[in-house]
Amino acid sequence: MINGKEVEYKYQADPMRFDGLILAEGPDKARYTRCTVTGSLDYDRATGNYFAKGLRFTYTFDGKDFTDSVTGTIKWVEDPQRASNGKGRYEFNLRYNEEKNTKPLPEDQAAKIADEDAIFAVAKGVPALTGSIEYVDNFSGSVVNDPDGKPLPTQSKAVYNLQATDLTKQQVMNFAKLWLVAVGPTNDE
Repeated sequence: MINGKEVEYKYQADPMRFDGLILAEGPDKARYTRCTVTGSLDYDRATGNYFAKGLRFTYTFDGKDFTDSVTGTIKWVEDPQRASNGKGRYEFNLRYNEEKNTKPLPEDQAAKIADEDAIFAVAKGVPALTGSIEYVDNFSGSVVNDPDGKPLPTQSKAVYNLQATDLTKQQVMNFAKLWLVAVGPTNDE
């Protein structure tokens, strides 16, 4: 369900599964307690997109237990001149506890949204991590190719432009730690 509209999007999933992955506490142990992650980020090889599937962060803060359910997408967008300029970006649209925070669009508005646009649309009024990570990759000297025969980057510069809307510091830190764990798969082209 996206904004109260049922949307179907089919892809061949290549899941990056987290089965009780424990993210270490810190840097401030009182504020950033250890966190257990379950679920997956499913990768679509045809598009380079990721889909959060059953992604849950469980942690304790100030003596209380919390579980955050994360839904949404991380969309890969290549610059049309990527082969020569190396530019591409991930567009983040990760929603936190969406089932508790979403207010459906009126039917006439929901019907106007195309299914794929709905999948990648940023939800309004829902705690979220949005924005982008922009890459400029250098392919010079690359002799290794991906399965499609494209050269792989030999160096990357990444600029993080992410916005946390109505998220706690703990929620942001938990995702940042998970993204560091996932850095290999998310950056291997």
